[in-house]
Amino acid sequence: MASSVELNRNNTQSVSDVKHQIVLALRTEYNEEAANAAMRHIEEEVEELENLLDDLEGGAENSYLVDVIIKDSGVDPKDAPAVLALLITAVNGDYHVKPSYITSLQQIFSGIDLELDVELDSHSASASKTEKEQANKKEMEQEKKAAKREQSQQQMEQTKQWLVRQWDHTFDSFSQNKDLLKLFAIGHKQQMPHLPGVLHQIYSQWRINYLIDQKNKKKGGGKLSVHPVFDEFVNKSEAFKHLSASNKQLVKSAINTYGARFSPQPTLPYYAIHDDLYIFVLYTYLMSEAIHNLIKTDSITLPLQLDFWIIPKHVEDTITAHSAHDDDDDDDTDDDDDDDDKEQKEEQPAKNGIRDACLFNVEQRLQLDTDIKYSKFAVSEQEQAQSARIQRKLQESIASTLQHRRSASHNRLVCIADRRTQFYDLKVVQEAEHKETEKDNDDGDGVPVITVDDSKLNSKQEDEFYVFQPPGNYGQFPHAYSQEHLQYLSREYMLPSTKVRHPESGHVSAMHGVYNDFSHQMFTISFCCHSADDIKIQWFVNGRNIRITSLHNFTKIWPEFFEASQRTDSLLARIQADILSRWKLPLRNEEYAQFERDLLRGVPSSTPPSPSSSAQHL
Repeated sequence: MASSVELNRNNTQSVSDVKHQIVLALRTEYNEEAANAAMRHIEEEVEELENLLDDLEGGAENSYLVDVIIKDSGVDPKDAPAVLALLITAVNGDYHVKPSYITSLQQIFSGIDLELDVELDSHSASASKTEKEQANKKEMEQEKKAAKREQSQQQMEQTKQWLVRQWDHTFDSFSQNKDLLKLFAIGHKQQMPHLPGVLHQIYSQWRINYLIDQKNKKKGGGKLSVHPVFDEFVNKSEAFKHLSASNKQLVKSAINTYGARFSPQPTLPYYAIHDDLYIFVLYTYLMSEAIHNLIKTDSITLPLQLDFWIIPKHVEDTITAHSAHDDDDDDDTDDDDDDDDKEQKEEQPAKNGIRDACLFNVEQRLQLDTDIKYSKFAVSEQEQAQSARIQRKLQESIASTLQHRRSASHNRLVCIADRRTQFYDLKVVQEAEHKETEKDNDDGDGVPVITVDDSKLNSKQEDEFYVFQPPGNYGQFPHAYSQEHLQYLSREYMLPSTKVRHPESGHVSAMHGVYNDFSHQMFTISFCCHSADDIKIQWFVNGRNIRITSLHNFTKIWPEFFEASQRTDSLLARIQADILSRWKLPLRNEEYAQFERDLLRGVPSSTPPSPSSSAQHL
């Protein structure tokens, strides 16, 4: 049967662009399984766009792609003509997300009330039943309740297993994660698996901006009326007003658990980065331009994750040192993180003006894993003005690394820009134990133990860049992935896995990912490129993280982590004029903007940067 939608045979798009449009359409109109089935088929079977056009032109009954989608996603075979029409619309470039998909939070939360009462809770039915429902026979009601409870248990078990695959066995425990599991289950049922994440992202953005405003008001002798924790955020936001008290409490509990598990939020630091904020923003922009150009020229296959770690020249405490996770205002607490707290409370006294008890020589760290093939280039202070050259080198290094990729798509790369002028070598004090399989290394015992070699101090005047693909599953991710899984990969691998022995206390701890603070030297921008139009940028700073959703973040939030000389109006205005005014990579989509508008209604607004230093709001 031919489709009622006419196929445009004069299509000049790339296979990659068409794939992204098809995946978006199927994910929106059907489900994630349909989108993943189409993605796999196109990546594995379609070499030229002409092949795909021929397949679709043959009709719903003869289309191999339609057949794969229906078989792998559970879509009713009777819907094959509708699936074909949707595919053709997407290929023609005529598919656009319908306004009904960008659901208002009040609609979602009214749905949550229903889902929690009927699908997920084993409580008795609500007293607000209709007369017709009340007239139903008691036996039928009990049978329905039993069926709902069974369905609820199945949903929760499926959600738990999904989270274990996305993260780790932290989610084997129902008792510690029950409310979060419920919220994820609701999101999955409503085709919004990212629901807990987007709620937390918007709250985290509001919170750090509000903390900055609070600090500035205190300087002027003023006070803020709201304590910046999620409970108060929910109480103030109009989006939550129609939620029942029990379900409002569930959302609070779920999002607090989400923060503890996935995204401990940054708070105002007790240290200062002694480095050039302009260069940090410039390097981030140049990386965004490199990625943007590679996507536009179809030189890389999406999705792709690229974690960009900029190591500062120097970091200095501004008050008495304490754990990077200690924060009286923080509502993200997690008993499972006690070991990480102990790990980060130990600081090495500065020697020769250098405090580094864990990072050492980056190239030596990379050489600990013989399977890593990295590219390296240097940028002098004079060359920093030649931004086109730096961008070109980044693009070349990324493209070169991807030539040796292990998978056509779903790859993860790491780029490290080491700005330190002095650093120590490392020495291996215990070789890695031989393990039969990669799984045997999960306990961390199969990795080498290293410490500082303070007899070998290195000096350099150039910034050194390293680009590589991490080994094994840390360098690629499955088709059925989530944003949380990408954060898991960043947490687990930025450098080859080691255990680091503190040079004075002898304490041994794991130091290998963005949830380690590396003596306050962790500053990573993670570019999560799901498609050409869906790119999320996550910022990891010393064991905490937040999504970058506005260019204001670079001129309002980032300066708070640098010394005072980097917060002047003139410098921020220069950053805006020279760098941010040219930014192209999208930071958010309309769905996120809709969520943000709904969530922030009723909460005290944060103050944007002054006009002299404000950046456009994407």
